[in-house]
Amino acid sequence: MNAVKLELFRQAQTDARMYTLYKQYLSRWLEGGGEMFMLFSSTGNWGEWGYWGLLFDLTSAPAASLKYAAVIEWMDENPVWW
Repeated sequence: MNAVKLELFRQAQTDARMYTLYKQYLSRWLEGGGEMFMLFSSTGNWGEWGYWGLLFDLTSAPAASLKYAAVIEWMDENPVWW
């Protein structure tokens, strides 16, 4: 992986738009009739195709991850309905 692409992927993880993107993603899934949902990975640092985890690793502060914050907030706003 070249350094420019790696930096772009890293920046995407900390961009404020990631929060909005995850909230939209989950809301559209629900609007489409979605029921149980499984996110790919709760934790995970860099992999071949990017950052997949909601948190970088088990020692990450949840408040430091916009993806994690969006998922937790969305779950609070949308309790289990099935």
